[in-house]
Amino acid sequence: MFIVLKEDPIIEADGSKVVKVPEITIRRYFTFLNFLYYRYYNISMEEFNRVYEEAVKVGVDNTTLKEALELTEKAIKEYEIAEELAGGAIISRLWDISLLPHLRNAYIYLQQAIDMLKNAIKTQSV
Repeated sequence: MFIVLKEDPIIEADGSKVVKVPEITIRRYFTFLNFLYYRYYNISMEEFNRVYEEAVKVGVDNTTLKEALELTEKAIKEYEIAEELAGGAIISRLWDISLLPHLRNAYIYLQQAIDMLKNAIKTQSV
């Protein structure tokens, strides 16, 4: 197999080769991603609590607060599904691919709630 570079970014290749990725590499990849979302979720939960308190103090409207809480409830449900799949201890099953979508969704929902509250605080402050 050889690759000819004519101009950036054009690449022409002739032939192919299938390289099997060792299973241990795949497990490390999922372990890393699961750990990342696990930590992001826990850090974001602390941030959500701080931002929510600030939003209440500055007088953000109840509709926005309610929407943020609903997103947080979705995040908690996703995290609980991951905990259930892991048998209660996520940290001991970080290699498990089935945890990834739930941990990722939990983090994303929580981040959406935080962003919503931060934007509402900014608008309230102006």
